[in-house]
Amino acid sequence: MFAVHLRNKLFPIQQIFADSSASLHEIQLLDGATLLGNYKGQIFVGFSSLSETGKERQKFVKKLEEEKSKTVSYLINSCGLSPETAVSASEKVCVGNLRKSNSVLALLEKQGFREHKSPLLEPTFFTRSLENQIIPNYNFLKSVLGTDERVAAAMKRTSWIFCDDVNKSLSPNVKVLRELKVPESCIKLLLTHYPEALFEKADEFRASVSKVLEMGFSPLKSMFVLALHAISGDANKVTWARCYQSYSDWGWSEDDIHMAFRKHPNCMLMSQEKISETMDFLVHKMGWNSRTIATCPTVLFFNLKSRIIPRCSVIELLSSRGLITKRLKLSTVLIPSEKSFLERFVVKFEKEIPELPDFYKGKVGVQES
Repeated sequence: MFAVHLRNKLFPIQQIFADSSASLHEIQLLDGATLLGNYKGQIFVGFSSLSETGKERQKFVKKLEEEKSKTVSYLINSCGLSPETAVSASEKVCVGNLRKSNSVLALLEKQGFREHKSPLLEPTFFTRSLENQIIPNYNFLKSVLGTDERVAAAMKRTSWIFCDDVNKSLSPNVKVLRELKVPESCIKLLLTHYPEALFEKADEFRASVSKVLEMGFSPLKSMFVLALHAISGDANKVTWARCYQSYSDWGWSEDDIHMAFRKHPNCMLMSQEKISETMDFLVHKMGWNSRTIATCPTVLFFNLKSRIIPRCSVIELLSSRGLITKRLKLSTVLIPSEKSFLERFVVKFEKEIPELPDFYKGKVGVQES
């Protein structure tokens, strides 16, 4: 929070610059005001006399508000942000140096980012050096991804990829993957869709790679980078721990959890609510063993209302009519495509239960015979 220092008191002004030291020269202090310095995002200004403080503070605040107004207008008119987004972004960045800001936008437009760059830009993007950071980062990204379109896709996922120093994390982490003979297509997949994984600190990234290798993933397969994404980054690690606890609560062993993870890494990135409601239905309503689900974790991703419940309801009805006499596997019911399921369990028994198609679609009820 920026503040004006008046007679040993701090008065909050409003945070409008991402980098106060870079912005100070953009503000001309008014008569009677003295710049005392800046520290950790605060501007300290003193006024010559107590009688002037109210008047000068008002003028100073007005000056800052004018700068913010210019920033908001620029973000709306030049960058295409919505008014609401522009106001929010203006709290973190000042584009007082329009020449520099226009240079950044011109570079993005030249590389084909016009369609989606603006809403995704990290607010501090405009404060970065074109020559020392943005252009080198872009060149490295393109050297890995190959095309402007893929760079744009990566930026769409994580806009701050141009704001980090690629030599501190991205470059050495890509080198680690190449040393393991990870296919370039897999590296592109990771960088395009899950770039945050490659921006871990180098030592943390190596630890994540070692963990994935220990769990049996082959670096030659695309599943390797999906697993790497699932355990990389603070947020994903927290989610992993929560998922681990949820599955443990449902009776899964460590081996069960690792088996499910090897089959579908994203099963460790699910919400606890989704895990709970799906497991509850499949175990308590349908009677499948919870550990059986670990062998087919894909079913956890299916929509409960539009896929799982309708299909299971059909199976229950057919079983109650004696049309199905054996216990079906979980995968047999939920994995087949819609067409395959309809042919095997709906169309096949339509003669015996004419209203079965409508029942499956949830349009009518079926009377028990």
